[in-house]
This record gives sequence, structure tokens and C-alpha cells, in this order.
Amino acid sequence: MSANYKTYILEFLESMQPLLDGYVEPNCESIDFGKIVAKIDELEMNQPIVKLFARAGLDYRCPNAWLTLVGFIAEVLLIEGTPGRPAQWKRPSKKVLSRDLELCLQANHRLSGIRTVGKMKQKFPKKYADIPASTVLRWFGESEISIKEAKDKVKGVTRAKKVRRNAARISAKA
Repeated sequence: MSANYKTYILEFLESMQPLLDGYVEPNCESIDFGKIVAKIDELEMNQPIVKLFARAGLDYRCPNAWLTLVGFIAEVLLIEGTPGRPAQWKRPSKKVLSRDLELCLQANHRLSGIRTVGKMKQKFPKKYADIPASTVLRWFGESEISIKEAKDKVKGVTRAKKVRRNAARISAKA
């Protein structure tokens, strides 16, 4: 048996293909959907089907629910992707997070919250492009980095530069 259910089911379906090639149901005729559902209710062995529909939040008596459930199952079975956990992002150090935040705020100190992270994603796409904004904001909280304090720091540096620039202009005129 395979390592997981998905692989097991896919291998089972592949092994059934040669057996079903050219097979035609004798006297295949349309069956009323109500008759099929009545049989599901009657037989104890069909209770797992009823539980599956209940777990999916679907009503097994509705024909469209069957299509929906088969679609869910097909999606899970046929999605091609890498197995295992989703990728984890490398969290930058507190120093790097602070520096990147301050560089973004220097361009526009009016940014706040998610807009600040959006600016960081634009300015540093290799570091932050694939990371959700909520994750970066959580990193700020865990690193005890305050966006407000970073704004105040950037404003202070900007004001100090303006004062120095104005002082240099005044002394140059004199």
C-alpha cells in the first residue's frame, strides 16, 4: 500500500483502466435520481457516503451536490504540487526589519500598517514579495518594532536634516 491515501487512490484508478477499456454496461439505461437516493437511505453500507456529504456540508439528495463533491475529490487528487508542508518564510532579524521599515518610511512617513508592508514589498521584492502582510506585521510585533516609533524616528531625522540645511543656508548667506 502507498504512503498516503491520495497516491493509493490514484494508483487504484490507474490499475482499473485496463480492466475497464472497452467495457460497456449491458442494458445501460437512465435511472431516476430518486431511486438511487432511496437506496442510499435503505442500506447501512452507504452510511459513509451520507457522512461524507454531511462533512462537506452538502445534501446527498441534491444532484448538484454529487457533482460538487466529485469536483472537490478530483481537485484534491489531481492537483499537481510538491507534497508536504507549504514553504516557510525566512524571518529577517530585528535589525533588518527595522532598517527596511525605516527606509520605506523615509520615502513616505504617512504610511501605516498594511500599506507600509506593501511599500516594503515594492522596495524589497526578494525579501517580502511572497509573504502575506499579516505575517510581516506579526514579525514586527514579535520583534517589538513599533511602526509609530519608527515614523517618529524618521520624522525626527528628517526635521534635523532640514534644520541643518536651513542653518547652512543662513550661514552661507551671511
